[in-house]
Amino acid sequence: MKKQFAYIKAGLLSLGVIFAATSCSDYLDKSEESDISATEPFKDFTNFQGFVEPLYNNIPLFDKGYWTNSFNWGDDEVTSANINYHMVYKIDQGDFWGWQSEFDGWGTGWLDRKDFQPRERDRFKKGLWPCAWWGIRQCNMGLENLDLLTDATTEQRKAIEGQLLFFRGWFHFMLMQYFGGLPYIDEVMNANGQLTRPRLSYHECADKAAADLRRAADLLPIDWDKTSISVITNGNNQRRINKVMALAYLGKNYLWAASPLMNRESTGATTYNKEYAQKAADALGELLNLVETGQTQYELVDYANIADVFYSYGQNGRMPGSTEVIFRGPEWDPWQNTRYGL
Repeated sequence: MKKQFAYIKAGLLSLGVIFAATSCSDYLDKSEESDISATEPFKDFTNFQGFVEPLYNNIPLFDKGYWTNSFNWGDDEVTSANINYHMVYKIDQGDFWGWQSEFDGWGTGWLDRKDFQPRERDRFKKGLWPCAWWGIRQCNMGLENLDLLTDATTEQRKAIEGQLLFFRGWFHFMLMQYFGGLPYIDEVMNANGQLTRPRLSYHECADKAAADLRRAADLLPIDWDKTSISVITNGNNQRRINKVMALAYLGKNYLWAASPLMNRESTGATTYNKEYAQKAADALGELLNLVETGQTQYELVDYANIADVFYSYGQNGRMPGSTEVIFRGPEWDPWQNTRYGL
């Protein structure tokens, strides 16, 4: 993990530069040459990738955000005979505000966190709601400063832009699943200004997310290890955002938009939306063609090794999934590499 996120040090330095540049200038006497430009985080690939890295750190653990968790809210399963503080129980009781941290005393949900810390490696402080809005702003800051990336190859520039577009589309899509259509934030907004963006329908929001994910898929490589941009992290790029991940979420985004639930919210019709279903088939078909023609690092696990797909016991915390896993966030401690906490 340390190798995989080798750019994080540069990211923290870059963010520190931004904060320093906007802090009180007369706090300490300093020489002019000690000032560092606020454009420093964006000047070359290493610095800019360091700015991007914290986005990975803000992918919540939907299945292991607490010692125990509930992530399947659409089923009639029994979580436990004695657990009455998980969100799945609160929904059964009609407590639909229970996802918010101020109404969740135990902090057991993954949807919100009152003590959210974007740069800490702590799964207990990663809620989707704060992570998403912080991440969307980070993406917009990066995209609006992309022209400052002058010391970079074309391949490096595409990788930076592709990651930012993916995360902006992904964070919006993840929020849409639980809150429906939202204002789609595609610019750095003034925190002191009026928030007057209209709430979009689900389909309108899905179209904007799709545009970001499609563009990301066109920019990103399939395998970072086979590019010239991964010298530092070669061999440790399994979780870096790539073309396959962007296509997968592009298809999923369209598939959800095609559902009767989302179609009804947007058009009033209670049937599947054939137009969005076709778009989902096209995106996922493009992905499957890449996999089946051997152009990716992903494939179905042979039956002889099928145990590798599942959580295990006594395997030194081996991560499940093998070559079938396309997208996953970081793991922050050994307990979460195993079946504990599920």
